[in-house]
Amino acid sequence: MIRTLAILGMLIAFLNLKGQVGNTTQDSISSDTANNYIINYLSYTDVGFLWSGQLSQDERLGFIGEDFERIQIHFNSIIHNYDNPYEYLVYGKSMVKNSVCEFQGSIIIYEVGFESGSTDSSIRLGFINGDFLFYENKSCLHSGIFQGEFRTNFYLDKTETLYYDDIDSEEYTFINNSFTGKWFHYDSDLEQVCNWGDKRIPESSGLDIGLEKFKPSFQYFKSGWEDYNKEKEQDTVESVPWWK
Repeated sequence: MIRTLAILGMLIAFLNLKGQVGNTTQDSISSDTANNYIINYLSYTDVGFLWSGQLSQDERLGFIGEDFERIQIHFNSIIHNYDNPYEYLVYGKSMVKNSVCEFQGSIIIYEVGFESGSTDSSIRLGFINGDFLFYENKSCLHSGIFQGEFRTNFYLDKTETLYYDDIDSEEYTFINNSFTGKWFHYDSDLEQVCNWGDKRIPESSGLDIGLEKFKPSFQYFKSGWEDYNKEKEQDTVESVPWWK
């Protein structure tokens, strides 16, 4: 409990700096493509598990920069801000090569709605669109700010319970939690494209040459993807995960 309160305190202090790079604060959620029911639902329901749950974290893949350098993103804590119910305070870690860095920031929902044309009458498919802004710890070597947009898919069953949408997770086109944006270096003008997603990476043509599932091109093995292939082949569990 003490650790959670400490993290929450750090996050709130950190979020006061958000004006330095863009503005992700939304006064109200868009209702153009959503009905009032789902908007109200999200105002009191904590859906942080959509991003922090095992279904997402175990399948997360990402790259940074023109050379598609492999980046790993893990969300250690996601706290629903009930004072601003469409905001989630995030604490996590990033890793490029063997360099691990903490980050803190926010996820803010600005649009939510239901998909049309579902063939299964027992569920309703929905989506969440929003902004994210994460600040890496400045004490880390080569640290900076992640900023961009995301899209998350979910579904509601007949009991109106909300779930992470993994219904078509075995299909080759499946992707969820698509985060697209840039990383900005603190101490220079350097900025790099940085995207990640579940099972596939958005806007990763050139890197991903897989048909049935994600497969990195041999051309980018030097960018950390050879290690990824070895991890998949060995299918071993780390005794101490890198994000601990």
